[in-house]
Amino acid sequence: MGARGSHVAYADESNWNVGRYRSVAAVSVPAAEHDRVAERCSDLLAESSVRELGWKYLTGAKERFAAIKIVDAAIDEACAGNLRVDVLMWDMQDERHRDVFRRDDAANLSRMYHHLFVSILRSRWPDGSTWSLHPDEQSEVDWTTLERTIDAKGASLVSRDPALDSLRDLTVEFRLVQLVPRESHLHPLIQVADLFAGIMPYSYSSYDVFELWLPSAGDQATLDGTTAAPKLTGSDQVRFTVLRHLKDACSERKLYVSLKTHRGLRTMNPEMPINFWPYEAQSEQDRAPTRRPKWWRDT
Repeated sequence: MGARGSHVAYADESNWNVGRYRSVAAVSVPAAEHDRVAERCSDLLAESSVRELGWKYLTGAKERFAAIKIVDAAIDEACAGNLRVDVLMWDMQDERHRDVFRRDDAANLSRMYHHLFVSILRSRWPDGSTWSLHPDEQSEVDWTTLERTIDAKGASLVSRDPALDSLRDLTVEFRLVQLVPRESHLHPLIQVADLFAGIMPYSYSSYDVFELWLPSAGDQATLDGTTAAPKLTGSDQVRFTVLRHLKDACSERKLYVSLKTHRGLRTMNPEMPINFWPYEAQSEQDRAPTRRPKWWRDT
């Protein structure tokens, strides 16, 4: 499967089994723009002497400068029609996930990747596009097994594995020519996906503290005069600065990304090329998948 297809997407996840808010993100580009955009991001990281940029690495000044450069480059390319960033976040305290007995978080992660990829492949780029998908190889999803099913159009997928079952129709319904996991440190667009995947759930889980931090950071927001500025870790200072810069840059380019209204990042129109998308259950029957009892798996 050496062909690239007309479009390329890189994907990564954040906090798939930890915390209230969890996410997956994809960065997609036309193949004709891929090498240039990837090289631009790689050069920006090199300028900041950052070997690998990811949300978990965003703890110091060097990484902060690199993240701001990457955010600006992503928004610039997105506004030029050369790139999309789509982030899908789910809330473990909503009715779909809360109190689900034997909830299978790995299978749920696969379902969220499925929702994300279907949205991008079906609705966000021209009809007839052919695709190469490159998720981060350090993922809970067994991408290698799924990769082997592409030529067989999904026929060899074992339905007893719910973590793969929700991704099966990607190999049947969409024009995938390649699905190859990649090493994130070698592929800057995976790092971009990692950064955006991390910043969305963080914006929700940390919004209350972020709002208190804004006046002390020189924002126009004001406190009531009685609330002291919060004491933050160094990593929170760095991440709040990047979050504020992202929101300001999106507003400047009229990308209609909300932060205050929903107390976290959300794109008001999903057609926009920077798309923060909180998942909402599609029906009363839309519930997180569950693990089968051991006796079922062994039969």
